Amino acid sequence: MYNSYLILLRLCREIKPDIKGKFLISVHSQNKNLFHLTIGEQLNSTDNIVLEFSAVAHSPYLLRRKYFKPAGRNLIYFFRENLPQRIVDIRIAFAERIIMLILESGYLFITLRGKDSNIFCSDHSFSSGLSVRKTELKLKDILGNDLEFIEPDKSVVDRIHSRMNSSNDSLSEMTFLGKELLRELKASGSGNPTDLLNGKVVSVLTDKLLLVRNAISGSLTIRPESFFNDEEVIAGYNDAVSALQEFVAQNRKQASASGIRKQLLSGVKKDLEFNLLREEKLNDILNSEDRSAFYDKAANLLMINRDTIPSGSKNADLIDIFDDEKLVSIPLKSELSLNQNIERYFRKARGEKMKFENAKVSLSETRQKIVDLKAKLILFESMEQEQLKEFGKKTTVISREEKTYPNNARIRKFLIDGKWEVLVGKDSESNDVLTQKVAKQSDYWFHARGSSGSHTVLRFSGKDKPPKEIIKKVAQLAAFYSRAKNSKLVPVAYTQKKYVGKRKGMNPGQVFMLREEVVMVPPEIPVGCTQDNEDQ
Repeated sequence: MYNSYLILLRLCREIKPDIKGKFLISVHSQNKNLFHLTIGEQLNSTDNIVLEFSAVAHSPYLLRRKYFKPAGRNLIYFFRENLPQRIVDIRIAFAERIIMLILESGYLFITLRGKDSNIFCSDHSFSSGLSVRKTELKLKDILGNDLEFIEPDKSVVDRIHSRMNSSNDSLSEMTFLGKELLRELKASGSGNPTDLLNGKVVSVLTDKLLLVRNAISGSLTIRPESFFNDEEVIAGYNDAVSALQEFVAQNRKQASASGIRKQLLSGVKKDLEFNLLREEKLNDILNSEDRSAFYDKAANLLMINRDTIPSGSKNADLIDIFDDEKLVSIPLKSELSLNQNIERYFRKARGEKMKFENAKVSLSETRQKIVDLKAKLILFESMEQEQLKEFGKKTTVISREEKTYPNNARIRKFLIDGKWEVLVGKDSESNDVLTQKVAKQSDYWFHARGSSGSHTVLRFSGKDKPPKEIIKKVAQLAAFYSRAKNSKLVPVAYTQKKYVGKRKGMNPGQVFMLREEVVMVPPEIPVGCTQDNEDQ
């Protein structure tokens, strides 16, 4: 009931002595749907007070807070031609959450109306109705409802009784009293309805106010001390100003913790989904046919029968001396020489064997990641607010979606020996993104020399060069993802990224090197290399 009519009425009673006769200096905003009214005698005085008004559709509120000087960034002022003006008095519409500040030369209306919550400024003739928000509900619509604006410090009980008698409204239909007050009346049982209503209204307006938390939902609310309560009491306050201040502060902390939890869970769930899919694909690989033995046999049969196979053949029908001399048909690439076809089958045999070996290792690692991620889900879901807040300070959560590279670049990611990260571009545009935007100056850059191919980057931040063994393995990847992948050995140029540049007018993927070293390697996926992501 923090923003119910009666609590709003009580707030107006409490702030009236502090604002009546003072100047409404400004109305400004720095955040969407959050507005501040500065009230006092002079600009930037620490004695000024601020009324904070939230126009968020599902939870509008008004509260008083200590003066603060707004920062200049994203600051918007409203009604500058009409302010400052002295506040003559404050009124509240009977049975409506509409507050009217009577100014020397006009009025300021604060309306709590869900999505139509707003602040309006008008002159005495109501000929103009400026507002801080664009809403369907206009000032003329509000004033056309025959509203009765009353002094907040006058008794409201008689008016409630009068309304009941004149309109024949049942008590349950007088929703402006608030759901909690109506529930209290219903639970009170027998007794004089007038006396019961009078007592409950007086309780809301004068009782100590409790800030309570629902044990199931964790939501907060404000409740008079005399009302029935079976929820956790956080604190009690003798005035509505303090109760509302703490309510909003606690809600912001709770929302912050909820945001951290949501961010943490979102990142973990995306990683879990990715690894579950990866586990499925690795199982598919391990359950598929291992053709390394066939490729190895094909290469050996081609070597044995090299003198009988015509150049440019698309197929070789040979007697399989390894399997009861059965006839075996071996497809060939006619554009390659026989030696190249033999080397291609040997390379396919190595690649097939490594595919299964790497899949076994990756499957074990992926299953462990899945176990860890499921444990993280349980941990984050059960963390208390303060734990989440501390965890959020120490942890930067980047979801898998946020890890994707700019311009939707298609970049492969590999791990060599479980710790050396290697990134490989998949096309000219991705090569540019990888080299120009992703790679750091200290990284090492690789490319097949004299042949088009993928830009390959070894992540590195040490002072010395990476180990020679790692350089060779990364070079093998660069050679494998190049047009020279069918060669026996490929020259691969490498240097630090800081020596790689791109001149204006160069084609996509084209760069130049200021210095380079060259290493000769076979084009293949090296031993101990696993792909850490699916091809994007």
